[in-house]
Amino acid sequence: MILSLTPAADCCCDIGTDHGYLAAALAKRGGRVIAADVNAAPLASAARNLRRFGAANAETRLSDGFSAIAEGEAGCAVLAGMGGDLIRRVISAGIKGTKWLVLQPQSLVYELRGFLCESGFAIRDEALCREDGRFYTAMLVTRGRMSLGEAELRLGPALMAKRPPLFAPYVEDEMRKLRLALEKIRQNGADTENAAEYRRLLALYGGVLNGEAERNN
Repeated sequence: MILSLTPAADCCCDIGTDHGYLAAALAKRGGRVIAADVNAAPLASAARNLRRFGAANAETRLSDGFSAIAEGEAGCAVLAGMGGDLIRRVISAGIKGTKWLVLQPQSLVYELRGFLCESGFAIRDEALCREDGRFYTAMLVTRGRMSLGEAELRLGPALMAKRPPLFAPYVEDEMRKLRLALEKIRQNGADTENAAEYRRLLALYGGVLNGEAERNN
């Protein structure tokens, strides 16, 4: 999924590379690849895997975010498998002139999309996959202006526009989580502000599935 969103570039960075598998896949496509990580142990593992896969055009760098990347060195960068708040902090610290960002947040996706809009970034494309029963989203981002409604912030503007085969199951899974949270509140005998918010989101997501969100925009 991440590879499919990553544009070709003379140099691509995999920020937070961990085991280096994505960096190896990027290297196989061609161009120079920098596998960067803030911790030495995963970086050593990445170096071993890059050698194992014969990725001679890939190098490893110990780097906190973009700190070890030169200004304008990378045309694109991938930040995957980390929390949305960490992705926000890395971007806020500076992306060294990188044109394209491919982001795959593990949490706080809604908040990350809001941060991107407020910080002068635009979401150009999105992808969705399911592994071991869990859904994952990724987004292709560049500098630009974008204003999103709440449904788009929560479910993804490109995903809502394209409606890939997994989109409806993804929204239904989000609704399932909300119903479980409501059931827990009911069992505890308390109708809190959270319950009202969960019901509001259920109505919002149901409207998206029924096509009402597009008609209202």
